[in-house]
Amino acid sequence: MERKRTWHKKSNATLANSTIMNKADETEPDDTLSGQSPTPLQKSLSQTAGNLLERMLGPAADELGTYLGDQIRAWRFRQKNIEEIAEKTSEEIKRRGLDNNRLKSLPQGDVYRAMDACSLEDDETVQQLWAGLFASAMDPDKSISASKVFVDILRSLGPAETGLLLVLHQIETRRPEPEDKTAKGYAAARKLLLESVRTLADRVWRRRSSSEREKAVQNLMRLRCIGFRTGKRYSERALLRWHADREAPARADVTAKALDYLESLSLAVSGTGKGSPATIPKMEQEKIPEVIFELTSLGRSLMDACNVESTNRDAPS
Repeated sequence: MERKRTWHKKSNATLANSTIMNKADETEPDDTLSGQSPTPLQKSLSQTAGNLLERMLGPAADELGTYLGDQIRAWRFRQKNIEEIAEKTSEEIKRRGLDNNRLKSLPQGDVYRAMDACSLEDDETVQQLWAGLFASAMDPDKSISASKVFVDILRSLGPAETGLLLVLHQIETRRPEPEDKTAKGYAAARKLLLESVRTLADRVWRRRSSSEREKAVQNLMRLRCIGFRTGKRYSERALLRWHADREAPARADVTAKALDYLESLSLAVSGTGKGSPATIPKMEQEKIPEVIFELTSLGRSLMDACNVESTNRDAPS
């Protein structure tokens, strides 16, 4: 009888303690802003990064969140990179004035591929391109996506390649727009524009070694993001200027120059030679050697998708 009484006392005490703990759990305030338990992504990442990924995934956040969270925790340096890119993406979304409540969710495959690739990137300039792409892909008023081709290109870029892309994009998109519409006003605006290009080039491209720049050029050509600026120097019309009329026999020296020019371009594009400064036109007296290159349609699409205006301003030296 004494044993039964003791057992009953212990059982009642255990039950009382369990009831107290349950009541404490019911009344204890939650740390999350939503008043719910933290999601797997919020447990694995900073609040900004977790919220951003949940917006990207949309309804699939619960399904893929646990898997991505486990992957991120397994590689701590990846977690740091994702959090930095998420911060930059949030800043970019604010800069563009996008409404968080209208942001698009992205296809699950796009999010997984992009996170797997960008989590390896620790360079700030390349991270800014990722942030620009994510902000564009989530913009409800744009048809841009974090497609395979953009992800594959960005994961293949280093700081040198990114620097040259930024310089070429500025050369192609910036135009002198003076308040003074006179010739003098345009000349002054053009001078300021060239100075800004030189400053950017010195900061993100020219300071790198010649070996690093050469590899970056070859890589960008491999990715079909840049090409040589040919200027159509030896078009049919230009060749005919050397002759009195169409019936005149072709001049050997003109034909030889055209063939040499084509050969130099073919060798440069194949990676077995370099473009010749003598045959590739430059801006007149402007000392911008980068102008021998230009963005391809793919390179232009990438830079437009990443919306690099803020990147040009904030690119670290």
